[in-house]
Amino acid sequence: MGTCFTREKTADDFSSAQVSAALLRRMAFNIISQVTDYLYLSGFRAITLSAVRTIGITTIINCSTDLPDMPIGADNIEFLRVRVDDSPYYDMSVYFDPMSEHIHNVHMRGGRVLVHCMAGASRSPTLCLAYLMKYHRMRLRDAFRYLKARRPVVHPNNGFFRQLIDYEIQLFGTSSVEMVEMPNLGPAYGLIPDIYLEECKGLIWLHSIKGLGQ
Repeated sequence: MGTCFTREKTADDFSSAQVSAALLRRMAFNIISQVTDYLYLSGFRAITLSAVRTIGITTIINCSTDLPDMPIGADNIEFLRVRVDDSPYYDMSVYFDPMSEHIHNVHMRGGRVLVHCMAGASRSPTLCLAYLMKYHRMRLRDAFRYLKARRPVVHPNNGFFRQLIDYEIQLFGTSSVEMVEMPNLGPAYGLIPDIYLEECKGLIWLHSIKGLGQ
């Protein structure tokens, strides 16, 4: 039998992994992701008249301050706008209850909802996570993993995630996610959701390698 062994990652190994991840993210930006059989999530570029007709979208929630309502020429579609910037200092929590309730009501009428922002990565996923917690009774950690599996680019900014943590406490009494410091990087990098630590391992590794060279 051959000897089984492992080796340390090299910079070449890491950059290859980064390139593969970047390609997957780029592909995800250009598609409409299915969250449930009646809830969909996307970025702006993925919205076409053909796509929304094929899926059977009846309501589109536009989570932006400046993007136009798309697709142009879509008849019998309800357009709603959540005017929010992708800033960690913006209070998006004021929309959690009303938009979750609206998605639920559309579902009860047999409709389908598409929630979008510019990239489908921060603002619109934040609303979807709030909805999954309130009406599917998912804990935030489970809801994030569920949504991330369906749309790999999902990454609410740290401020939105803190608001989701507060919303989870409001709904369930406790939170499944905590805001923590990034290991080895210190408070200068701010607090992040602990569920992001896995994604940050690469950054931490690069930071440590850079430190060795100084």
